[in-house]
This record gives sequence, structure tokens and C-alpha cells, in this order.
Amino acid sequence: MNDSIWLELLRYARWAPSPHNMQPWLFKLESESECTLFYDPNRLLPGTNPTGSFMACGFGILLETLDIAAAPLELKVAVQFETKFLDSTKHGPQRYASLRLVPRGIGAKEPLDRQLIFDRRTSRLPYDGRKIPAHVYDELTAVAASYGHQFEYSTDAKEVAWVVALNADTMFY
Repeated sequence: MNDSIWLELLRYARWAPSPHNMQPWLFKLESESECTLFYDPNRLLPGTNPTGSFMACGFGILLETLDIAAAPLELKVAVQFETKFLDSTKHGPQRYASLRLVPRGIGAKEPLDRQLIFDRRTSRLPYDGRKIPAHVYDELTAVAASYGHQFEYSTDAKEVAWVVALNADTMFY
């Protein structure tokens, strides 16, 4: 079996963020075009995430990362989920989804450069209260508009503090 395409894609998948960097995923290469995605119940967070919702989001980010990585090869990752739930009470690797590489299709270009996966950095520093320079707002507004979105922001200290607190509260609601 020539698994070089999957090995290339998994180089990118290693950089997919997950809650608490637990990366509970495991892969079994089945063929040149197929792969089984498993989760490791021991790498879930039942104490802080009993429903598995954070990790489910992490798996979504992983799958999108794989799809972005496959784009320059004119491929996409088709996903067939095999379970809806991540169960921390199970023992040993558990099947989560079947992945298949399929042609991306004519005109189905990925707007994101996969190099961004390697370039991404996460800051664990707390917000220090400094305002972002005005030219950065203009750059972000242009990027959002290029994807058909609208970028909005506030520099009001009370509103910023409220949003930061809301984000923290939302994580555990």
C-alpha cells in the first residue's frame, strides 16, 4: 500500500489544535484512499468536559485541517461518522469515523494556504489590556470582507472586559 498521501496529510494533522492539547485521535491507514479515525477514551476530559463537546469540536478542527492539507493535491476528505458521542468510559481505541480521499472537484479551490497550519501559534498569555493598532483593524476588516464576512470590534474597556468574561463563562456553561 502506498500511504504517502496520508502520511503527508498526517504531518499537518499533528498541528491541529485540541482542547488542552490532548489530541485524542488515532489513525489506521486502510488503503491509499481510506483511513479510520479512532479516539482514545483515556485522552478525553470527563472531569471538565463530561459531554465530550469540547473534544467533538477538536475533532471538527482536525477534519478541517486534513481537508485544507489535502487541497493542493486536488483532494478532499470525505467523512462518514461512525458514532455521535465520545465516551470516556470505554476501553481502548474507539472508532469515530471513516475517512476517504476523493477528488476535490473542478473549481472547488481552498482559499486557505495549508502552510498556515504550520505557521499558526497559540498564545496562552492572559489579555493584557493593550489596544490593537488601528491599521490592524483595517487589515482584519479587509480579510473578513474577502470571505464575505463583516469584522466588528470595540475598544471600550468595559465591553472588552465583558466579552473576555463571557468567553470564560461560556467554556464551562
